[in-house]
Amino acid sequence: MKRTKSLPVGLILLVFSLGTVFADDNMVLVEGGTFTMGDTAGGGYDSEKPKHSVTVSGFFMNKYEVTQKEFRDVIGFNPSKFKGDNLPVETVTWYDAVAYCNARSQKEGLLQVYTITGIGKNSDGNITSASVSADWNADGYRLPTEAEWEYAAKGGKLSRGYKYAGGNSEGSVAWYSGNSGSKTQPVGTKAGNELGIYDLTGNVQEWCWDWYGNYTASSQTDPRGTNTGSYRACRGNSWRSDAGTLRTSYRVRDTPAYGGDGLGFRPVRIDKSSLGSSFADSKLFRINTPDGLNMRDAPSTQGKVLALIPGGTAVTMLEEKGDTFTIQGATGKWTKVQWKDMQGWVFGGFLERISAPASANEG
Repeated sequence: MKRTKSLPVGLILLVFSLGTVFADDNMVLVEGGTFTMGDTAGGGYDSEKPKHSVTVSGFFMNKYEVTQKEFRDVIGFNPSKFKGDNLPVETVTWYDAVAYCNARSQKEGLLQVYTITGIGKNSDGNITSASVSADWNADGYRLPTEAEWEYAAKGGKLSRGYKYAGGNSEGSVAWYSGNSGSKTQPVGTKAGNELGIYDLTGNVQEWCWDWYGNYTASSQTDPRGTNTGSYRACRGNSWRSDAGTLRTSYRVRDTPAYGGDGLGFRPVRIDKSSLGSSFADSKLFRINTPDGLNMRDAPSTQGKVLALIPGGTAVTMLEEKGDTFTIQGATGKWTKVQWKDMQGWVFGGFLERISAPASANEG
């Protein structure tokens, strides 16, 4: 089944001598692994304790913080205080960041991670209120969790135990209050870390997905923070921060409606190959029509509409029924699917199977 509208981006995997894998020229594979999350360098605040073991699945992370040009090209405006195409975008709210992730996913023909409703904006165009939920199986762009961010900042499987992201000398890896000139600087102009990711320390703080909460000592796998809260987590600190707050374990929080001139972000994407054959053999499909599909309680146009599933949303196929038929040039059968906690029937002609990208050890 052909997509009605897509701009597919193939994974061009370039393997370097250090083992770093690039999904394209702007994303780096962070191989999954287990690390110690929290104050490993010493001298941290209570919010960075207790140290605890966390296992993280593999993912792709933007090599650089999102630039003003990238943000403007996708969203259509630039909210930043310090202007420059290659400067990191800032003065973005948490809601702006997730909206960018969805818009970029749509532009590149990927499955959107977020469902965003009830959007409210301020006079400058920033999104200051919305209801946001996440589909963690979607292959589009999203914000990293705190655990993913810290694992990547510490170097992932290639970690050398540095205090900062990429070294023990803040001046070599970070733009901060001691060298920034009281403003942001072009991305990627300080040394990268062990994975070849830049500015994880300094320049701008980076929004994460999680609601901010206290740590526990228990081991965790792919934690995503608490279910509710008042503040979203930010990491990495910024051009205005002092050296004592640049360590990779340092935590910051802000209300999701806040967008300061030291706040930016970088997206990640799921590495589906790390999920193994269970993903490849699954029956995940995306709604391949921008208008969405009605979910009905019976395999018939006379069935009661249970919900309108938005275009680009992931659903799980349960069964097909009846003969094939054609609607608006698309051919398919009535198909029973699961979406969130609901099951119902949709026209299968507008379903597209979600396939895993090439794995890192394939050419």
